Amino acid sequence: MVVLSIDLGTKFLGWALTTPDRVLDAGLIQDPGKVLDLRFLSLYTALGPVFDRAVAEGVALVALEAYGSRGRWTTDALKGLAGIIRLMAAQRTLPTTLVYPSEVKCAVSGRGDADKAAVARAVHRAYPLSARHVDPNVTDAIAVGLTVHQQLAAEEAGLEAVQRAIEEAGGVLTRAQIVAAGLTAGSNKDQRLREASRMLAVLASRYAHDRVGNRYVFHVPWVSKEED
Repeated sequence: MVVLSIDLGTKFLGWALTTPDRVLDAGLIQDPGKVLDLRFLSLYTALGPVFDRAVAEGVALVALEAYGSRGRWTTDALKGLAGIIRLMAAQRTLPTTLVYPSEVKCAVSGRGDADKAAVARAVHRAYPLSARHVDPNVTDAIAVGLTVHQQLAAEEAGLEAVQRAIEEAGGVLTRAQIVAAGLTAGSNKDQRLREASRMLAVLASRYAHDRVGNRYVFHVPWVSKEED
Protein backbone atom coordinates (compact mmCIF):
# COMPACT_ATOMS: atom_id res chain seq x y z
CA MET A 1 0.00 0.00 0.00
CA VAL A 2 1.18 3.51 -0.85
CA VAL A 3 0.51 6.27 1.69
CA LEU A 4 0.84 10.01 1.14
CA SER A 5 1.78 11.45 4.52
CA ILE A 6 1.94 15.14 5.35
CA ASP A 7 3.51 17.01 8.25
CA LEU A 8 1.27 20.08 8.52
CA GLY A 9 2.86 23.50 8.47
CA THR A 10 1.69 26.75 6.91
CA LYS A 11 5.26 27.92 6.24
CA PHE A 12 7.14 24.64 5.93
CA LEU A 13 5.20 21.53 4.92
CA GLY A 14 6.83 18.13 4.61
CA TRP A 15 5.34 15.34 2.53
CA ALA A 16 6.28 11.76 1.74
CA LEU A 17 5.11 8.87 -0.42
CA THR A 18 5.88 5.59 1.32
CA THR A 19 5.25 1.87 1.17
CA PRO A 20 5.91 -0.40 4.16
CA ASP A 21 9.50 -0.96 3.03
CA ARG A 22 10.63 2.15 1.17
CA VAL A 23 10.26 5.87 0.56
CA LEU A 24 9.12 6.46 -3.00
CA ASP A 25 9.61 10.21 -2.79
CA ALA A 26 9.54 13.02 -0.25
CA GLY A 27 9.94 16.74 -0.23
CA LEU A 28 9.44 20.13 1.38
CA ILE A 29 7.03 22.86 0.34
CA GLN A 30 7.74 26.25 1.84
CA ASP A 31 6.26 29.73 1.75
CA PRO A 32 7.45 32.07 4.51
CA GLY A 33 5.13 34.88 3.35
CA LYS A 34 3.29 36.92 5.95
CA VAL A 35 -0.24 36.79 4.49
CA LEU A 36 -1.85 33.52 5.55
CA ASP A 37 -4.45 33.39 2.77
CA LEU A 38 -1.73 33.78 0.14
CA ARG A 39 0.29 31.01 1.82
CA PHE A 40 -2.79 28.78 1.62
CA LEU A 41 -3.03 29.49 -2.10
CA SER A 42 0.68 28.83 -2.58
CA LEU A 43 0.55 25.53 -0.70
CA TYR A 44 -2.59 24.45 -2.55
CA THR A 45 -0.87 25.11 -5.87
CA ALA A 46 2.34 23.34 -4.85
CA LEU A 47 0.48 20.31 -3.49
CA GLY A 48 -1.33 19.71 -6.77
CA PRO A 49 1.63 17.94 -8.45
CA VAL A 50 2.29 16.00 -5.23
CA PHE A 51 -1.25 14.62 -5.29
CA ASP A 52 -0.94 13.88 -9.02
CA ARG A 53 2.26 11.91 -8.36
CA ALA A 54 0.57 10.11 -5.47
CA VAL A 55 -2.36 9.05 -7.65
CA ALA A 56 0.05 7.85 -10.34
CA GLU A 57 1.78 5.69 -7.70
CA GLY A 58 -1.54 4.15 -6.68
CA VAL A 59 -1.87 5.91 -3.33
CA ALA A 60 -4.54 4.41 -1.08
CA LEU A 61 -4.56 6.79 1.89
CA VAL A 62 -3.62 10.36 2.81
CA ALA A 63 -2.33 10.72 6.38
CA LEU A 64 -1.97 14.04 8.19
CA GLU A 65 -0.15 14.62 11.43
CA ALA A 66 -2.74 16.16 13.72
CA TYR A 67 -2.14 19.67 14.96
CA GLY A 68 -1.40 19.93 18.66
CA SER A 69 -1.99 22.79 21.03
CA ARG A 70 0.30 25.50 19.69
CA GLY A 71 -1.69 28.61 20.40
CA ARG A 72 -5.01 29.67 18.93
CA TRP A 73 -3.68 31.43 15.81
CA THR A 74 -1.40 28.57 14.80
CA THR A 75 -4.03 25.92 15.54
CA ASP A 76 -6.64 27.79 13.47
CA ALA A 77 -4.15 28.13 10.60
CA LEU A 78 -3.34 24.41 10.66
CA LYS A 79 -7.03 23.54 10.76
CA GLY A 80 -7.51 25.64 7.64
CA LEU A 81 -4.61 23.91 5.90
CA ALA A 82 -5.91 20.48 6.93
CA GLY A 83 -9.26 21.40 5.40
CA ILE A 84 -7.59 22.32 2.12
CA ILE A 85 -5.66 19.03 2.01
CA ARG A 86 -8.78 17.02 2.83
CA LEU A 87 -10.59 18.80 0.01
CA MET A 88 -7.78 17.92 -2.40
CA ALA A 89 -7.97 14.30 -1.27
CA ALA A 90 -11.75 14.22 -1.64
CA GLN A 91 -11.49 15.62 -5.15
CA ARG A 92 -9.45 12.52 -5.98
CA THR A 93 -11.70 10.18 -3.92
CA LEU A 94 -8.85 9.44 -1.49
CA PRO A 95 -9.60 8.73 2.18
CA THR A 96 -7.75 10.70 4.87
CA THR A 97 -6.71 9.91 8.41
CA LEU A 98 -5.21 11.90 11.28
CA VAL A 99 -2.23 10.64 13.29
CA TYR A 100 -1.31 12.33 16.55
CA PRO A 101 2.28 13.44 17.22
CA SER A 102 2.60 11.23 20.31
CA GLU A 103 1.48 8.22 18.24
CA VAL A 104 4.15 8.96 15.66
CA LYS A 105 6.92 9.40 18.23
CA CYS A 106 6.00 6.18 20.06
CA ALA A 107 5.63 4.18 16.85
CA VAL A 108 8.97 5.12 15.31
CA SER A 109 11.20 5.66 18.36
CA GLY A 110 9.40 3.97 21.25
CA ARG A 111 9.20 7.26 23.18
CA GLY A 112 6.23 9.61 23.27
CA ASP A 113 8.51 12.55 24.10
CA ALA A 114 11.10 11.93 21.37
CA ASP A 115 12.54 15.07 19.77
CA LYS A 116 12.83 15.65 16.03
CA ALA A 117 16.41 14.39 15.91
CA ALA A 118 15.38 11.08 17.51
CA VAL A 119 12.48 10.77 15.07
CA ALA A 120 14.84 11.41 12.13
CA ARG A 121 17.28 8.74 13.35
CA ALA A 122 14.43 6.25 13.70
CA VAL A 123 13.21 7.07 10.19
CA HIS A 124 16.67 6.54 8.72
CA ARG A 125 16.95 3.18 10.50
CA ALA A 126 13.57 2.04 9.19
CA TYR A 127 14.20 3.36 5.68
CA PRO A 128 18.00 3.30 5.16
CA LEU A 129 17.74 4.89 1.72
CA SER A 130 15.92 7.87 3.25
CA ALA A 131 19.13 9.20 4.83
CA ARG A 132 19.34 11.91 2.18
CA HIS A 133 16.17 13.45 3.63
CA VAL A 134 17.42 15.52 6.55
CA ASP A 135 14.92 18.38 6.82
CA PRO A 136 12.92 17.74 10.04
CA ASN A 137 9.63 18.57 8.32
CA VAL A 138 10.34 15.89 5.71
CA THR A 139 11.53 13.26 8.20
CA ASP A 140 8.44 13.97 10.30
CA ALA A 141 6.28 13.34 7.22
CA ILE A 142 8.09 10.06 6.55
CA ALA A 143 7.55 9.13 10.21
CA VAL A 144 3.81 9.73 9.81
CA GLY A 145 3.80 7.32 6.87
CA LEU A 146 5.80 4.73 8.79
CA THR A 147 3.34 5.00 11.70
CA VAL A 148 0.35 4.47 9.42
CA HIS A 149 1.95 1.40 7.83
CA GLN A 150 2.54 -0.05 11.31
CA GLN A 151 -1.06 0.67 12.31
CA LEU A 152 -2.40 -0.93 9.12
CA ALA A 153 -0.24 -4.02 9.67
CA ALA A 154 -1.53 -4.33 13.24
CA GLU A 155 -5.08 -3.89 11.97
CA GLU A 156 -4.65 -6.70 9.44
CA ALA A 157 -3.11 -8.96 12.07
CA GLY A 158 -6.12 -8.35 14.31
CA LEU A 159 -8.55 -9.10 11.51
CA GLU A 160 -6.71 -12.32 10.69
CA ALA A 161 -7.01 -13.39 14.32
CA VAL A 162 -10.76 -12.74 14.24
CA GLN A 163 -11.02 -14.67 10.95
CA ARG A 164 -9.34 -17.69 12.53
CA ALA A 165 -11.72 -17.52 15.48
CA ILE A 166 -14.70 -17.32 13.13
CA GLU A 167 -13.44 -20.36 11.21
CA GLU A 168 -13.11 -22.33 14.43
CA ALA A 169 -16.67 -21.29 15.38
CA GLY A 170 -18.09 -22.48 12.05
CA GLY A 171 -18.65 -19.06 10.50
CA VAL A 172 -20.47 -17.24 13.28
CA LEU A 173 -18.93 -15.23 16.09
CA THR A 174 -20.69 -12.50 18.04
CA ARG A 175 -18.98 -9.31 19.05
CA ALA A 176 -19.28 -10.37 22.71
CA GLN A 177 -17.41 -13.58 21.89
CA ILE A 178 -14.72 -11.61 20.07
CA VAL A 179 -14.25 -9.41 23.14
CA ALA A 180 -14.25 -12.42 25.48
CA ALA A 181 -11.52 -14.02 23.36
CA GLY A 182 -9.31 -10.97 23.93
CA LEU A 183 -9.19 -10.06 20.24
CA THR A 184 -9.99 -6.36 20.61
CA ALA A 185 -8.26 -3.36 22.12
CA GLY A 186 -9.90 -0.70 24.25
CA SER A 187 -9.80 0.75 27.72
CA ASN A 188 -13.32 -0.40 28.62
CA LYS A 189 -15.94 -2.94 27.57
CA ASP A 190 -17.96 -0.51 25.44
CA GLN A 191 -14.89 0.44 23.41
CA ARG A 192 -13.99 -3.20 22.92
CA LEU A 193 -17.53 -4.02 21.77
CA ARG A 194 -17.45 -1.14 19.29
CA GLU A 195 -14.10 -2.38 18.00
CA ALA A 196 -15.52 -5.89 17.60
CA SER A 197 -18.48 -4.48 15.65
CA ARG A 198 -16.13 -2.55 13.40
CA MET A 199 -13.97 -5.62 12.73
CA LEU A 200 -17.02 -7.70 11.83
CA ALA A 201 -18.22 -4.95 9.50
CA VAL A 202 -14.81 -4.80 7.79
CA LEU A 203 -14.83 -8.57 7.23
CA ALA A 204 -18.41 -8.36 5.99
CA SER A 205 -17.33 -5.77 3.43
CA ARG A 206 -14.66 -8.17 2.15
CA TYR A 207 -16.20 -11.62 2.33
CA ALA A 208 -19.45 -13.35 1.38
CA HIS A 209 -21.86 -13.79 4.26
CA ASP A 210 -25.50 -14.02 5.24
CA ARG A 211 -27.23 -11.86 7.80
CA VAL A 212 -29.31 -13.70 10.37
CA GLY A 213 -30.90 -11.24 12.73
CA ASN A 214 -28.04 -9.04 13.94
CA ARG A 215 -25.39 -11.69 13.28
CA TYR A 216 -23.03 -12.15 10.37
CA VAL A 217 -22.83 -15.74 9.11
CA PHE A 218 -19.67 -15.98 7.02
CA HIS A 219 -19.15 -18.52 4.25
CA VAL A 220 -16.28 -20.71 5.43
CA PRO A 221 -13.98 -21.43 3.61
CA TRP A 222 -13.82 -17.70 2.99
CA VAL A 223 -15.12 -16.36 -0.30
CA SER A 224 -14.09 -12.82 -1.21
CA LYS A 225 -16.83 -10.62 -2.58
CA GLU A 226 -14.79 -10.22 -5.77
CA GLU A 227 -15.11 -13.97 -6.32
CA ASP A 228 -18.70 -14.27 -5.11
